[in-house]
Amino acid sequence: MGVREDDGVLSVIVRRCQDDEPLGAEIASYESDADDMEPDWAAKGYVGGTSDIIRLDSEHWQEVEGSYQSLDWFGLSIDMSNHSEGTEVREDDPYRGLGRDEFLVNDKVMTADEFRRLVAADFPCLRDIPTGSPGP
Repeated sequence: MGVREDDGVLSVIVRRCQDDEPLGAEIASYESDADDMEPDWAAKGYVGGTSDIIRLDSEHWQEVEGSYQSLDWFGLSIDMSNHSEGTEVREDDPYRGLGRDEFLVNDKVMTADEFRRLVAADFPCLRDIPTGSPGP
């Protein structure tokens, strides 16, 4: 999974086949004394289309609760119909101010096409999915 932020809105790029629909997303702050992470932001009912780029905002989900705007260190998870993905984001990670088609993937900045090539061996159907562009 890759992550980026544009104007306060997070977007992720995920491994996705056409029959793999986003079911829900959660973002939870990491707290040193917390045993159980409760989500600060949660969404269900994705209505953002079939792209492998998923925006985490109220326009692209039917139900949204909470906010992630003030979080500095958090876990992000996406539940898909065929698998789940997650990542950790720290305040000093370079996920903000990236180029138009770039994402932070495993501590490395890469383009969406580089990410797709990286995961193509496990998910060969990625080349059949319409691509989207992040941001507004």
